[in-house]
Amino acid sequence: MKKFFKSNNFGISLMECMIVIIIIGIMLLIWRFTSRGHIRIAIANEGRAFVEKVVAQERIYRANHSNFDFFSTTRENSKLNINTNDNKYFSTFSVDNSKGSFRVVVYGTDGTKASGVQIIGIYNTSTNGLTIEEHGL
Repeated sequence: MKKFFKSNNFGISLMECMIVIIIIGIMLLIWRFTSRGHIRIAIANEGRAFVEKVVAQERIYRANHSNFDFFSTTRENSKLNINTNDNKYFSTFSVDNSKGSFRVVVYGTDGTKASGVQIIGIYNTSTNGLTIEEHGL
């Protein structure tokens, strides 16, 4: 009488496990070096969006009060109904008066990847044009 043994091929070998770990390591290494650009883009986008929000609120304020609200560096402004609680990278901002325009500067939060970054928006009141510059990225 012959006995037939069936082999069980449901497990994985040590070699297969090592190959999977090496492939995952290579993918993580590639992701680490390519994600730096994406983080910079996210920081810049948040800064631009915040500058545009401040400019929009300044224009609304001017329509109601016939002038702009200029102030030094702050975390919030109740007149413009702006605060920085929702921002991840930018926690302070200021609005300065210039000739025929005003300048909005948002500052990167210390302790984040935006530390030392400034996004500057210059709004020309005669042309209603906004120019945004990025410094420190």
